[in-house]
Amino acid sequence: MAQRRSATAAGSTDGTPPCVKKKEGRLYTGSLDNEEYDAFKKWLKKQRKENSRTLTVDAKLDIVAVQAYFRHEKFVHANKSGRPKQYRFTALAKNVLQRSTDVCQQAWKDYERAQAVSVATATRERRRNWLYERTVKGNRTVAKDVLGFFCSSGVLPMYSDPTSKANALRAVQRYLESLGYERGQRGGCTTYMEKEEVLIKRDAYITQMIKARQQRRRIVYLDESYIHHHYRRHDESLYDPGDNRLLPKQKHKGRRFCFIAAIISSDPAVPEAERSEEHRAQLLPETLDIFEGGKKQSGKAQTKDYHGMFDSAYFERWMQTLLATLDARGIKNTIIVMDNAKYHKSLPADTPKQSWKKAAMVEACTARGLPVSDTDTRALLWARLRDHIAQTVKPVVVQMAEDAGHEVLWTPPHYSDLQPIEIVWANVKGDVGRQYNYDTTFKDVRQRLDEAFATLTPKTVEGCIAKANARLDELYRQITSLDEVDEEAIDDGVFDDEQCDDDDENMEEVDVVNEDKDKDSDEDSDEDDDEGEHEDED
Repeated sequence: MAQRRSATAAGSTDGTPPCVKKKEGRLYTGSLDNEEYDAFKKWLKKQRKENSRTLTVDAKLDIVAVQAYFRHEKFVHANKSGRPKQYRFTALAKNVLQRSTDVCQQAWKDYERAQAVSVATATRERRRNWLYERTVKGNRTVAKDVLGFFCSSGVLPMYSDPTSKANALRAVQRYLESLGYERGQRGGCTTYMEKEEVLIKRDAYITQMIKARQQRRRIVYLDESYIHHHYRRHDESLYDPGDNRLLPKQKHKGRRFCFIAAIISSDPAVPEAERSEEHRAQLLPETLDIFEGGKKQSGKAQTKDYHGMFDSAYFERWMQTLLATLDARGIKNTIIVMDNAKYHKSLPADTPKQSWKKAAMVEACTARGLPVSDTDTRALLWARLRDHIAQTVKPVVVQMAEDAGHEVLWTPPHYSDLQPIEIVWANVKGDVGRQYNYDTTFKDVRQRLDEAFATLTPKTVEGCIAKANARLDELYRQITSLDEVDEEAIDDGVFDDEQCDDDDENMEEVDVVNEDKDKDSDEDSDEDDDEGEHEDED
């Protein structure tokens, strides 16, 4: 007996319930006294708290199985003589399994309703989308709302007892705190998604892209990016949470390589089974240019925004390379998609500027056939010239593309997820960043960057384009469905002209929860700031 007690006591250090440790001098009978049973319940509660608290299918099956057993026992005893035995099924299951009353009750209700057992999950993406939609609509969200979302999603049961509901609310508050959720408005994410001008640009881009698909035209996407010497992508690297030793301080980002390139979609005019290499989606290697970011030719120091390494003169030369590449490959009538960086929209050198003196503005108005009066102020002259420029003068690269038989299309502000080349950058930079260690030299980064571009397959490029197109299709469905709702509202007389005018005047900026490009974006925190500095230049 002494040997058996010693073995069980030793096992308790490995997580064995404390109830198996018998008091000194007691014979082992297999029974538990009140003190031992209370210790066991505390241990079980602690174990469940340390492990996942989400109910699994097996746990639900156990709850249903116990209740079914006692319900069958009631049927058996009901057929016997004597006073019928009283059963409280939920309480019995609760006591046997040490689960809450609400959990046991809800599990049986679910089984009775569907004759099946399942558990719903609120994935991070679903939770994020739910919170995003509430924020866009201007709804205030607190822990109580999140608890309601978890209950409706099936992650938590529907609580009828006020005490259980209060306990669940405190658990949700701790959970949100562990995820880093904070109260208040999120800074640095101000966008203009509700402004009419942005909606118009978004809708115009989407409809033009849908039209291009119907016309079976190939799409060219271009963009610039960069990578630092010490850029690392170790998000999935394992670590020991019990090792509290300090790690070496991460090195400064260091020097950087800037690069620019273009990708092209597959040729929709050629059936997929008949497509050769030239008809497939791919990177256009002739357009790839990689250089070290540093001082500009004018002698100015390197800017924080990597777009400072590019200017209109450089981009116009690069655009000539792109157009020559398309011509050499026999590719005609494409749509060239680019963002709204300033140097993408540079106007011809002789275009009038607001900084000109009044005499130069008068001369420019006269040369362009615009009316001029002796009483005109400099501000009035510029207003005429500005309107004339907006209507008649095209950016240099737009004119270059049109002269070569192509069309330029600008991505709408705040919709970089419609640009598949952004996802390509994420793949390329991820390949380089995953190889980083403290011994990586700047030369190693360049070599790995070259290899990442060289091994970029058409299948990967096609997948990036497909993902952006899926987002475009989703937005198109949303736009058309909203139009249908508006049409019905107009037919019902919900809208009138005065109300619409008031809505236009009261339109304001809104703060929205802006998703990380979900692993789709290749920018780190500094890069995100840079992106915001150039995206809305128009």
